[in-house]
Amino acid sequence: MLSVVCRAENNRYYLKRGVEIRPGYLARWVEFNVLDSTDQRAIIRQLNSRHEQASKETQKNAEIDHQKYFEGVNRDFNQQAIELRIQIEEAKLQRPLTNEEKQEIVSAQLRSKARA
Repeated sequence: MLSVVCRAENNRYYLKRGVEIRPGYLARWVEFNVLDSTDQRAIIRQLNSRHEQASKETQKNAEIDHQKYFEGVNRDFNQQAIELRIQIEEAKLQRPLTNEEKQEIVSAQLRSKARA
């Protein structure tokens, strides 16, 4: 809420006089920044460039987070299907499968994948 008030007051009063107000961390304080230029167009360009830079930084961070998240996700659905089929067969037989039985399941799954 404080950021909305600060933006409204900047647009209405402060920017015309070379001062910018911004909310502090968690809206616990208000920052007053004195802008170098008294030319209103220069002030607007300065704020626009700062906003652009912040937007690019946010976009870059979002892309990095997205990549980190999807690196940890197992997207090998064929492997997941094989592991699930082995679990189902073990539950049916109520015993662990032998290596030969597991190999038969893997071969069958790969054959069905090749046909599709």
